[in-house]
Amino acid sequence: ASGAPPRNLVRSFFFIRTRAVYTLASMAAEGQAPAASTDARFNKYSFDDFRKVCDDDAGWDVAYDQDNIKMWTKNNENSAVRCVKIRSFYSDLEPETIYDVLHDHYYRKEWDNNMIEGSIVEQMGGFEEVGYYAVKMPTMISNRDFCNYRTWRIIPDHNEWIIFNYSVPSDKCPERKGFVRGCSYLSGYLLRKREGGGTDFTLYTQNDPKGYLPTWVVNWAMTKVTPNMIGTLHANAIKYAEWKKDHKPEWKPWLAENGYDPREEPYKLYVAK
Repeated sequence: ASGAPPRNLVRSFFFIRTRAVYTLASMAAEGQAPAASTDARFNKYSFDDFRKVCDDDAGWDVAYDQDNIKMWTKNNENSAVRCVKIRSFYSDLEPETIYDVLHDHYYRKEWDNNMIEGSIVEQMGGFEEVGYYAVKMPTMISNRDFCNYRTWRIIPDHNEWIIFNYSVPSDKCPERKGFVRGCSYLSGYLLRKREGGGTDFTLYTQNDPKGYLPTWVVNWAMTKVTPNMIGTLHANAIKYAEWKKDHKPEWKPWLAENGYDPREEPYKLYVAK
């Protein structure tokens, strides 16, 4: 369409969006409430807060509603970049599989061709980290990078799998020459098991690539990118079980009772430039 941003720019927004909600992960002990961090940077949102923004539709504008995908957008006073929320379901995928796909950084390298680098820069515990991610942008546009706090839980009482993140300052994650530092205000996934099988899927995100991109371009791109992500995630999740058989099939630290331990297998060694 005339006046629309170029397709390769939209593709880059897709990978920014998907990475903003991608994380290594682990599972909390059954019935255990998430412990509050002693560092104020990591107490901005709780799992209850994230669940609420996923479930509360008041004040949201419907931007897309077809093919079992519904998307809303909403203004937020913290930025001109709009919040985006999307709901869908997968009848042929269980939450456990999608959760694994979102966490397996070996598998991530198979399909995220826009990833320049990904690493953990600070590990606070088994279920929370600060991570660095750099993503390719189209020619003539500076590449972006992000420094995000990420946390994750399986919450048995609610039959939920949750991952969310937001950007934080960290002296272990300095800005780099040649990159524009983007900002995730809040992004994540809420997965719920459907009666009879399958997954109810909610994505919430407010993610600003910053720099000199006009806000209208960012908001437009996000409404085009997010529905496409549902199909991309589905296509990769369907292939995951077969791929995993030949790629460290027992390696799923996000399912360890005590969480992921980077001393055993540092993420930075395996997701490289």
